[in-house]
Parts: sequence; C-alpha cells; structure tokens
Amino acid sequence: MIELQHVTKWYVKRKKITLALHDINLTLGERGLVCLVGESGCGKTTLLNMLGALDSPTDGAVFVNGKKLGDMNGKERQNYHAGGVGFIFQELNLIESLSVRDNLLLVCDKEDFNGKYAAVLQKLQIDEFADKLPKELSGGQRQRVAIARAIVKGSRVLLCDEPTGSLDPDNAVIIFETLKEISRERLVVVVSHDIATASKYADRMIRLHRGTVQSDTANEQENGKGQESAPQAQTAEKAARPKVKQRVRGLFGLSLRYIKCKPGRLTVMTVLMVFIFFVFSVASSLFLYSPSQTVARGMHKYNVRCFSVWNGLNAAPFQYPQYDRDFYIPFTEEDVEDLRQKTGTQPDIVYDYFVSDYSNLGEKTEACRSMVLFNVGYEKNWGVYALTQDFMDRYGFTLHGAMPTAADQVVLTTYALSMYMYRGYRQSETELLPVRTAQDLIGKRIVMQDEQLGERTFTVSGVLDTGFKTERYLYECDDRTGTLLTEYDEGVVCGSVHTVMYISEPLMQEVTAARATQEASRIPYVLLPAKKMKTALRYLRACEKSFAPPLGMTHQEQSEILTVNYRYYQLKNEVTCSFEEESDTLLRILSKILHWVVLGLSVIAVLVIFQYFSALLSGREKDVGVLRTGGYTKGEIALLFIFEALLVSAGIIVLSTVLSAIGVTVGARIFTKAHYLLFTPMLFGIKQVGLIVGVQLLFAAVGILLPLLLLLRKKPMQIINASK
Repeated sequence: MIELQHVTKWYVKRKKITLALHDINLTLGERGLVCLVGESGCGKTTLLNMLGALDSPTDGAVFVNGKKLGDMNGKERQNYHAGGVGFIFQELNLIESLSVRDNLLLVCDKEDFNGKYAAVLQKLQIDEFADKLPKELSGGQRQRVAIARAIVKGSRVLLCDEPTGSLDPDNAVIIFETLKEISRERLVVVVSHDIATASKYADRMIRLHRGTVQSDTANEQENGKGQESAPQAQTAEKAARPKVKQRVRGLFGLSLRYIKCKPGRLTVMTVLMVFIFFVFSVASSLFLYSPSQTVARGMHKYNVRCFSVWNGLNAAPFQYPQYDRDFYIPFTEEDVEDLRQKTGTQPDIVYDYFVSDYSNLGEKTEACRSMVLFNVGYEKNWGVYALTQDFMDRYGFTLHGAMPTAADQVVLTTYALSMYMYRGYRQSETELLPVRTAQDLIGKRIVMQDEQLGERTFTVSGVLDTGFKTERYLYECDDRTGTLLTEYDEGVVCGSVHTVMYISEPLMQEVTAARATQEASRIPYVLLPAKKMKTALRYLRACEKSFAPPLGMTHQEQSEILTVNYRYYQLKNEVTCSFEEESDTLLRILSKILHWVVLGLSVIAVLVIFQYFSALLSGREKDVGVLRTGGYTKGEIALLFIFEALLVSAGIIVLSTVLSAIGVTVGARIFTKAHYLLFTPMLFGIKQVGLIVGVQLLFAAVGILLPLLLLLRKKPMQIINASK
C-alpha cells in the first residue's frame, strides 16, 4: 500500500519558484489500474516519480507499506527499485545494445525467466522476438517488452508514463488490455492524456489540475481490492532481486556489447595509445639507462669475469699540451688500499715487469691475412701476476697444464694462445711449428725482451683459460682487395686479464724485491672480479671537479693540482672497451629529449582516454538511468564501466607490450650493431610492462571516474531526461 500525506513539490530555477504538486493526499491499494489524467504540466509525471522514489517531496511524505520513502536507507531504496516498483516510460528506455532477452535478464533470474514468467512472456508474445534488438521491433512490440521488463522484475507496483502516447489506437487498446490484465495481481498506475480509453479500463481515475487533486473516482472493484501485508510485499521485493553473480555476469556481458558499438572510435584510441606506450617504453629504457648497469649486463651476457682498474688523470678541462685526455699514473700502496675500501675486495696487483712482445711469434701467413685478429698489434704481455689456485677459483678460470713453480716458468693466456694459433711458434729462424691446441704451446720456451731488464727466457708450463673468445675479434677479409667483409669494433684492450703473463711465487718475490729500486716493478693496474662491477662503478667514476689552476704555475705545481683534483679510476675489459663515449653521449641526449616528449604525450594520452570515456558515458546516460530505476546500485553501474575500461585497457596493454617489446628489442639491436657494442643499451623488461599496465590503468581510471562520478550524482530521472 502507498500513502501520500500532504505531498508538496516545487522547483526553484533562476530564482523562480514553480509549484508542481500542492498538498496531495492519496492512498493506493495493492492491486488495480489507477489512471492519472489532466492537462499538460498539471503534475502527473511528478506525482509518478514520487511514487517510484525517483524524486522526493519538498514537503509532506510518501509511505510504502508503512515505511517512509524519505527514511529509507540506500539498500532499502535499492530493494524498492529492484522489486517493489517497475517503470514503463513513455520513451520505453530499453537498452538498445542488448537483445530483448538480455534486457529482461538484467532485472530477473534466468530461472524465473524460463519458469514462472514464461507464460506471461508468451501471452505478451515476447518469445517470438526474444533474440532481436529493440531497434528491430515495432512500437507496439517495444512497448510490450517494456511491460514485460516491469513484470519480470516481480514489481508490486507498475508506474506507466504515457505508455500509449506514441501508439496508434489499435496498439493503444492492446496495451491497456494488457495493463488491465496485470492490474488483477499488481497495482498499476498510468499517466495518460487519452481520457476516453483510460476511463474505459481504469479502476480508479485521479484528475489533477495545477498540482492538486481535482477529482478522485473509483469503481466498486477497486474499493473491494484486498490488501497484502507489508512483510509479504517486502518478501516479494527481495525474492525478485536477481542473484549477485547473475547481475555481475549481465553487466560484464553489457560491457562486451558496449565495446562492439563504436569500433571506429575504439580503433583510433587504441592506435594512439599503443603508439604513446611505445614511446613510453623507449623513453623508460633510456631513463633507466646507466653506464654501470649497462656494462654489468654486458659482462654477464658475455661471461666476462674480471676487469682491470687503471689510475689516471683527466686533464681535459685544462687543455694543457703536456697532458693527454687520459693520462695514466702508477698505483701506489695507498691507492690500492683506497680501492680495497671502496669496493670491499682485495685488488689483485699486476706489476709492470718484463712487459715485452712475444718474440717467438711467427710471421703473418696467408691465412692470417684473411682472418685478422683485431688489436693484434698488442702482441705482448702487459704485466705479471703470481698465479694461485685461489685466484683461479675467484675468477672462475681453468688451467691447461701445470702451475708455474720455478722462476723461469710462466703461464700464458688463451689470448696469447690465439696469436700463436694464427701465427705459429717460431722454433728458429727457419723452423715454424703450428700451434693448434694449448698442448702444442706447453713446454715451449719463449724469449721476453724488456726495455729495462733485458732479455730472459721462460718455459710455458700451462695456458690459462680467461674466457677470451677469439671468434669475436676476427675480421674476414677479401683476399683480392684486402678490404674487410665484416667488422666488429670490439677490442681486447692492453692491460687486461687476458694480456697478463702469470708467473710463479719465486719470480714474484724477485719482482717485489725489485719494487723499491726498479721502474719495471711499478703497479700500472690492478684486477677486480666482475661480481664487484656495480659496486666499483658506483664509487670509481671519473672525478671532474670545477677547478682550474691559477696562471703562472710551474709544471710541477700544475701536476700536483691535477693529481689531487682530477684523479679517477678507469675500468677496462672487452665490454668497457666497446663502450664508446659517442654512443653514451647520444643515449643521454635522447633521454633528455624524450623527457619532454613523454610529458607532452602524457597530456595527449589523458585527453584521448578522457574524451573516449566521456563520449562513452554521454552516449549511454539513458542506460545508466534505466539501470538505476531497475534497482542497480551506483557501485554496480560503476562496475559496468570499470569492466569496459578493463577490457579496453587489456587490449591496449597486450598490443602495447608486444609491439613495444619488439620495437625496443629491434631498435636496441640496430643501435648496438651500428656502434659495434658488446652490450645492449636499452632493454624491454618487467619495468616497462609495469609502466604500461600502471599508466594505462591510471589514465583509464582518471578518464572514466571523473565523468562517471558527475553522472551518478544525478537522480535517475534527471539522467534519463538529460539523454532525450
């Protein structure tokens, strides 16, 4: 039962008050066909909205089964819209993207649709076009679908606003006969301008005039209607509510259909966003680029286990002719201790002792001219180190042959072995022995000629495998022209773990004894394990302070200032050698440029997504209003568009991830090959995927939530009326 007690409603617009209803007092039973008639603007639709809790009175109150509508909480109002009241609008307000069946399943369970309501739907002849879209139906058929939607909701009250206003007389009669049939079990309230037809079928006629009840007439059938108890009606409302799982499934299905509605707009937005995320991925790869991490990755990729550390001066800011750009100075004991503290490991000291060419190398042969070792000009050792088992274990090196035990025994590296393999071992002036394996070199005697220490002969006791890959440093030449057919600008620098001559402990004692008196026992560089690469690069970057010596200083004074203010450590191995300053500078410039590009594209991305979802919502305002009147909560309606946003975002994320991964990987390889690098400066990994996912979801949230919140602030009828 519905009661209206002293209901008054007025609207204020531009400081002008419009009275819609004034002191309405009505009581409506549980069944019967009640018609509201009167001239346009007399308050019929406003009164209907009061009954449906779509609007609230300015004064007075509306009671449903003894419960004041104004006192209902959100859940109670939701239950009332879900099963207590059903609406048949003049515009019908069917969801055009759903079939007839899906329109009905939004408000009822599938079991009820196929069970207790099957006879009603058959009577309304809904089953004949259940799989058609509303746009494929005639006006009368659409009207019957709207009536069926109100019935299958299990609504105790049907509110009909001009249900026959746009129909021909024949269809209008059919609709009224259908409503009359329904009114035997439910309360049906109809707003109509067709007074003649209404009076023929109505059980009660209420005539409004300028917001007041002018007349209220009822026949005996209406007065004799029985009343259901409030608990029974509330039970019916709750029973009619579709299950949560079905509601969510229905909303998800509606989201899928929404996506298909505007394929052109979706395609344009997707293409733009994929392009933007591709740029984001490239930019993030460059933003995350750091020389230390890049070199560390290259060392890991090529299994480079060691690097040498050189002690130098950076004299470029002064541009004095007596200094080169890289001016190396020997390590002192204090420098070694400083390095140990900064890296947390004990450096392996290489002494500048018997630095000499390998005199027993053969001449370059025809085969050697067609396959040339790059940097083969470094055909000498660049220092000595006492080989121990601990050293080999620390760096993961393996030894072919035996450890050196005597002062005249040495171990060469696979780098030295590669030169003997291509050049042969010169036994004498006339005899050249081929070297194919390490065993061919073990036992051979080599003559070392040091500029300061003179000549000395050593026996090769073994060959140390330091991980040197000969094939990386081969040039293939055209025998006829001598030009290179392939080129890899990757060099083994002088002073690396590959160019050390490893000696015995007795010879090392001789080296350290001569350290205080001989220039040949200096420390030109030290070795550190690759596992300390990141730590070392963090602390050992070049120190280029903004300092210039005063004019008039002597050379000695300038040297002292340079030594104090421009000391730096330089790390060298195969990977760092390929790390060119030119490519590093280019990457940094690109990174700075992309900072601004990303900023601009971020703004564009927000606008694109915001415009897409704003247009999406503005085109579906009517659907939102219909769902609200059907008992769907604001949260469930938000879920509908969140589903669509997630589906659209999922497609964009997958496409962006795949294309960005391909683009960044291919671009990095092209850049690596163009600059002959031993590392990849840009990587596409989990951070880029996380960026794409995070940014897309953030943009989608911003793009949909703001317009959605503005829309859901409106009342259901405001939303429906605004969409007309």
